[in-house]
Amino acid sequence: MASQRRPGTRQRGRQHTPLLGRLDSLPAALAAARQLQQNGQTASAVNLLAAHLHERTHNMMADAPMLADACILYATLTTGDDQLRAAAYAYRASRNLHPGLPTHPRRLEAAATYGSVLQQHGRHDEAITVRRGLLAAYRDLDRTADILTATTDLAASLHTAGHCAEASRAIACAWHIWSDHTPHTDLDTGTAVLAAHMRILRSCRRHLDLIALLHRTRDTRTWNDLAAARTAATDTADTAYIDRHSSSCTYSPQQATGTPPAVPAPHASPQPAAPPPAALRPPFVHVVAVRRVRQSRARVRHPLASYQPSDIAGAFSIVVTAPEAQPLLDPGHIPEAEPTAAQHQLTARVASYLAHQRARRATLRTAAAVLPIAVVLLTLLLL
Repeated sequence: MASQRRPGTRQRGRQHTPLLGRLDSLPAALAAARQLQQNGQTASAVNLLAAHLHERTHNMMADAPMLADACILYATLTTGDDQLRAAAYAYRASRNLHPGLPTHPRRLEAAATYGSVLQQHGRHDEAITVRRGLLAAYRDLDRTADILTATTDLAASLHTAGHCAEASRAIACAWHIWSDHTPHTDLDTGTAVLAAHMRILRSCRRHLDLIALLHRTRDTRTWNDLAAARTAATDTADTAYIDRHSSSCTYSPQQATGTPPAVPAPHASPQPAAPPPAALRPPFVHVVAVRRVRQSRARVRHPLASYQPSDIAGAFSIVVTAPEAQPLLDPGHIPEAEPTAAQHQLTARVASYLAHQRARRATLRTAAAVLPIAVVLLTLLLL
């Protein structure tokens, strides 16, 4: 009867044998790969693990602790389809090996690796689900540094997927925990949270919130570390991320309380933005106009006289931090005879900010004047 078996049946049975047989030498290979990783020899570690894991059908492998650990390391070091398959196996196997134990170290490490790999491969919704579970596990353990890291990663996935409001709340919560409730000994974590917070605010063009954050963090150790770590490569990466996010951004400043209307990005319209009304133009525009026209030599009132010092400082912060200002701040930039679209955009943004600040103060002054009168009238009516 054995001779009557179909050839396909024997072939399918042989597919499992090499996978199980190679596990015998996997512990030694994993130990050697970890040592190579510590020595900075990442390529050698990948090659060593690839001999066991490259192009394997991981969904056919049995759940084994050693294999899960090897896949975690392999997914951390490699790229491409192998990375995604290994991370998915480690995540699934760790959950099956430790059911009901979401805080088990192997499950935590596998979830962190899988969430990162999903994010790299553009599978943001799946990354959000995995990272939510990881954050919940760290909260159960009450490990502040890991909570901050997991929250920062979750905010990145939410923001990339277009959930801007939720991402902003998450990263703001992480920054609040770091700045107000955490001993500032782990500066690496604080710097990562601050960098992510600034990137999200810049990408969503929340310049007022960005100015407030810069004002609060200026001259702190976290800010100094972040400034020292800035390079041309990181600036280029941030700019590219901001450009990509503009197509999926869902933040609406008009719906937020106490924020001025948003000014569209320069690339949102092919035509240059119209200049703002003269009454709303910022001080430096008035100065340029006066110099160009020169119709009268009469003494002109200083254009900054009607603004509060804090508003002036905020306006200049916008000029320095706004994305459209970067070409204008380039040392090699040659001023043009006519204002460009970026200049119009920057002018409109500063004008909107100054007008909003002035209107807010006027509202507060009106409320302060009317409230006592209302109290007196109410008292007379009750007598």
